[in-house]
Amino acid sequence: MNLSNWTLKRLLAAGFGLLMLAVAVVAAVAIVGKRQAVSAMQAMYDDRTVPLAQLGAVRFLEADNQTALTDAVRRRDTAHSRQMLQRVEVNETEMTRQWEAYLATKLTDEERELVRQAQAALQRYDGEALAPLMAALRDGDHDRAQALLEG
Repeated sequence: MNLSNWTLKRLLAAGFGLLMLAVAVVAAVAIVGKRQAVSAMQAMYDDRTVPLAQLGAVRFLEADNQTALTDAVRRRDTAHSRQMLQRVEVNETEMTRQWEAYLATKLTDEERELVRQAQAALQRYDGEALAPLMAALRDGDHDRAQALLEG
């Protein structure tokens, strides 16, 4: 097949056909690339953003617990202490739910080690600080609760 024998019409049609083929290939590559990018962004959202929100919720609830317990100790009112203890118990339930949801996410080796350290610290905090303070407030022993709070 000799190109010199082709008519202008045939050359233009062939050139246009090759151009359309190139556009189709570029479009196909772009579509595949877009799907991969969307998939990567979804994985990043699921593996990084959602867990950060869960940890943020745990942090917020723990801060709220500290505020509620400090308020209960400072007011020295048994009825108010009961309300604050109920608030802390509700927060603790939600914290556990959020923490377990976080643990169910895809964790890196470094994150697993940090979780291990955090769980050890939380167990110590719960046993040595939170539980005794809540028990003192439940018993209405505001002096002991004050001493525990001031450490």
